[in-house]
Amino acid sequence: MKLLLLIITIVLQFHHTSSRATPYVGKIDPPFGSDEGGYTITLSGRNLGFLDIDCAVNVGILKATNVKVTDSWDKLEATVPGCPMCGKVDISVTCGGGGSESNTVPFTMTNECYGPTKAPARPELPSRFSSRENCTVCQDLVHLTMSAVADKTSYQGLQSAMQQACYTTHFKKWLVPATKCELDLSPACRLLLATTGDILVDTMWNLWNDGYWNGELPNMVCTSLKKCLPGAMFEL
Repeated sequence: MKLLLLIITIVLQFHHTSSRATPYVGKIDPPFGSDEGGYTITLSGRNLGFLDIDCAVNVGILKATNVKVTDSWDKLEATVPGCPMCGKVDISVTCGGGGSESNTVPFTMTNECYGPTKAPARPELPSRFSSRENCTVCQDLVHLTMSAVADKTSYQGLQSAMQQACYTTHFKKWLVPATKCELDLSPACRLLLATTGDILVDTMWNLWNDGYWNGELPNMVCTSLKKCLPGAMFEL
């Protein structure tokens, strides 16, 4: 009987001491998923809950649901909450009712339009105003400017048309080719206009006779400004 009491005392002391230990998350499986949420992820590490110790799984600023221990101290399962357009978030664990918080581990939340996958099905989120958008916005801005002015126009006419182009529905509700995805590229357009607007107009004006009539002006202008090179980014 004394031996049994001694064992129980040791277990309770171990339980009490371990419950205060800082949780550690070493791995999340899978490391990415849809931002619609509703699926289960497994967190592996140390000090991740035991018996009656409650643990909370933090997904960015949100809380996961259905958190349960699957392997004492080592593994937790949790249901990911919905988080539209959250992209990359940090996941951490807090055990023991507001005790120490674990380290953070990155988790990628994607959707049909944001975060296309690459083999082997690993999401890669595009940079804000990436080189692809940079080139698209530049060429479309020149296209819209051309369509808004007469065949014979002035430098001021080009400048005025370009300044108004960013506020059109074309950029506010830009459709990604071959998808149902809609992007708001008006901030990217205004950023491009604010940083290189004068150079854009100058380049259009200088190349007007060379490229306008054969439809090559947008490509010629944006290529001259090096806006369509791999890795080209907006410069602030």
